[in-house]
Amino acid sequence: MNFDQFNEKSKLIISEAQKKAISLNHQHITVEHLTFSIIDDDNNSLRDILIKCNSNSKSILSEIEIELNKLPSVSGSNLNIFFSNEVINVFETSKKVIEEFNDSFISPEIILYTILDNENLSVTNLLKNNNLNKEQFKSAILELRKGQTIDNSNTNIE
Repeated sequence: MNFDQFNEKSKLIISEAQKKAISLNHQHITVEHLTFSIIDDDNNSLRDILIKCNSNSKSILSEIEIELNKLPSVSGSNLNIFFSNEVINVFETSKKVIEEFNDSFISPEIILYTILDNENLSVTNLLKNNNLNKEQFKSAILELRKGQTIDNSNTNIE
């Protein structure tokens, strides 16, 4: 997987998702790990987007935590941890989605928007049940950005 198109904040989020999977002894990094890490991050702009969407991050995190605890855990030494097919699909789709926002790099909100756009993911239903839908989320991103784009790997919307 090539992460050149991801901004630095997204790379940190992906690293946090990996740490979350490892801490729970999960062999796969799932979309739930990734979503948890995006929402759990100390990101003021994402928090503002969630507020605009009338979503409660604590409630979302609690529900994702329940789902994560249902995943099988593995033990032993030298465990290989890898991205699930769903996460790889989200990453690949994000590379196309950035065009909708005129971005050059993938930011955490784009990853979350891509997850919201994939109705086949169970976490998408969890997010929808917490007042997050892709149209409202996209509108909140664009409103918060005020025309700003992610045009280099260090750009973040604050």
